[in-house]
Amino acid sequence: MYRWVGLVAWAWVIVIGGLMITPGGVHCIVCGDKGNLFMGVISIVLGAVAIVTNKVFAR
Repeated sequence: MYRWVGLVAWAWVIVIGGLMITPGGVHCIVCGDKGNLFMGVISIVLGAVAIVTNKVFAR
């Protein structure tokens, strides 16, 4: 049961990262528009790596 909570949390990080990349998505007050692209890509990569790592170590 608790493994699903972690997977959903990392999937949510990927969704938020996708929203940061879209032109009308989330706006970062501190970073500006270029920071949104950078933080969006970092969020997607971090979420994907965490999900893969979680699946590998669960075996």
